Amino acid sequence: MRWFSTSGAERSRFDRGFDTYDAGFSVMPPGGDRYHTAERRGGVVVAHAMAWLDKHAHGPFFIWVHLYDPHDPYDPPEPYKSRYKSAPYDGEIAYADSAVGKLLGQLRAQGLYDNS
Repeated sequence: MRWFSTSGAERSRFDRGFDTYDAGFSVMPPGGDRYHTAERRGGVVVAHAMAWLDKHAHGPFFIWVHLYDPHDPYDPPEPYKSRYKSAPYDGEIAYADSAVGKLLGQLRAQGLYDNS
C-alpha cells in the first residue's frame, strides 16, 4: 500500500504511482483562506495519515506525508503564534515538529517505528 498526503502546492502529477492520493485542496480564490483551499495545516495532514495507518498498517506500506506549514508567509496557529510572536518562522517549525511528533508517536504505538 502506498499513500500520499500533502498540505500544499498544486497537484502537478504528484499522485502518479500512489494507490491513495489525499491532497484535499483546491485553487484559492482571491481573499480566500489558504488553510481551507491551497494548503492544509500540518495537523490535518497528519490526522489523515494516522487514519490511513489505522486501516493499512498490517503489511508493507510506503507513506509520504508533506507538511507545507514552514513556508512563507509564516502564520503559525496558536499557541505557537503567541509563543514565537517575534519569530513566526520558528513558530511554523515548532508547529510542524509537533505534528510530525504525533505521527511518529502513532508509528511507535502500532509497533511500526523501528522498521520505518
